[in-house]
Amino acid sequence: MLRWQYGLWMTSDVPQAGEAFLAADDAGKRSPSFLREELEGRLRTGPVAFRLLLHLPEAGDPTDDVTAL
Repeated sequence: MLRWQYGLWMTSDVPQAGEAFLAADDAGKRSPSFLREELEGRLRTGPVAFRLLLHLPEAGDPTDDVTAL
């Protein structure tokens, strides 16, 4: 999930296909261009889709401190 915070609101982009993580020991077993190859393969099967979540502040939430979660 990616997050961006803009003071009065925060967004999260959630891939509809889900998230997958690569273990550090598996990364060394892959080709140097495996991320590009995987992305090209996924794009051949269909479009990329994200679910955009917009987080609005509640009453009393700090809106002048972008570091506050």
